[in-house]
Amino acid sequence: MSISQQPFKLKPSKIAWFFQLSFASGLIYAVFQTLNMCAGFIFAALLIFSLWLSFYLYPKYTYFCYLGDQVWTLKLHNKQKLHQAQLLQVIGHRLYIVLYWDKTSGLKPCVIWFDQLPTADWKRLKVLAQLHRPTLRLD
Repeated sequence: MSISQQPFKLKPSKIAWFFQLSFASGLIYAVFQTLNMCAGFIFAALLIFSLWLSFYLYPKYTYFCYLGDQVWTLKLHNKQKLHQAQLLQVIGHRLYIVLYWDKTSGLKPCVIWFDQLPTADWKRLKVLAQLHRPTLRLD
């Protein structure tokens, strides 16, 4: 098994929780400063509900592996079925990487935060993401 075919096993991200909750707290604070209390509480309730929806309804990837020729296999949390998808685009940042899959797979983009993988796996994923970045074609 080559290095690129070793699987990546993802842990739940604490950084994603902190990032979204701190952003939501700042937004709620700004709303309370500009609106009255009643409108502020309504906005805060709607924001908390939307955060809950985004955390619990967005698919959570627990396992993925590069198979070759831009084909990856993925496993979603609490699902037995493995999905195969072709990688379309990779957006890499310091704190996270976003993997976009082909439309035929029906999978949503995969956001991987740096605390979800051990350091060696994170570096290997960044290298794989750069090496196997699809070329951008403007047809």
